Amino acid sequence: MALTKVDKTVIEATGTASATTYLRGDGSWAAIATPAATGFSRWHIAPSGTYTVPTDITKILVEVQAGGGGGGAAASGSTNTGDGGAGGAYAKKYLAVTATHTMTVVIGAKGAKGAYGSGAAGAAGGTSSFTNLSGTSFTAISCTGGGGGQASSAGGGAGGVTTTGDININGQNGIQGATASKLGGNSAMGEGGRIQVAGNGVDATGYGGGGSGGSGEAVGGGDGSAGIVIITEYK
Repeated sequence: MALTKVDKTVIEATGTASATTYLRGDGSWAAIATPAATGFSRWHIAPSGTYTVPTDITKILVEVQAGGGGGGAAASGSTNTGDGGAGGAYAKKYLAVTATHTMTVVIGAKGAKGAYGSGAAGAAGGTSSFTNLSGTSFTAISCTGGGGGQASSAGGGAGGVTTTGDININGQNGIQGATASKLGGNSAMGEGGRIQVAGNGVDATGYGGGGSGGSGEAVGGGDGSAGIVIITEYK
């Protein structure tokens, strides 16, 4: 006959047997502990401005992505092409914090494309950063934006760089043009504008990608994409 139930009152053990206790290996009844809430709390995308640590937060994970460069434009009468803008750099860092800490957040702007038919280079993407304002001494997390693509096959933009995170990913260079629109560089959080056989460059997608260059006479480049700062908060 199978044993289906044990009378707790006849078990020789210290402590009090009840519906909220359990029998330990050392022969004692102990209360079932409620685990402390130490895991994930919440996350948000920070706008540029001041970030203040909430009262219940002890650690944060910060992801900083810079903006991507714009693609270059071909000039009127030119048979060359614009070049691709580059991807912005990305860094991730874990920080111990308290509610007295405040930081400054800067979001890197997108790099604007070279205008239609202008023969102008694309603009560089903006730097994104997360910098101590008060209450802590960590080194600022800063990522430079991707360079703009040059005009008329003069060179792709240089990828953004950083060394300030626990994890650092530099942006991908833009590609120099030849007979077709050239790719914008990728970032860790975005994709560069795609190649065009003829016509205006393509805007980057996601965060921090570079726009592709314009292909053919009197065309424009594609815009890079803006950066972002994401803060994940832990109790």
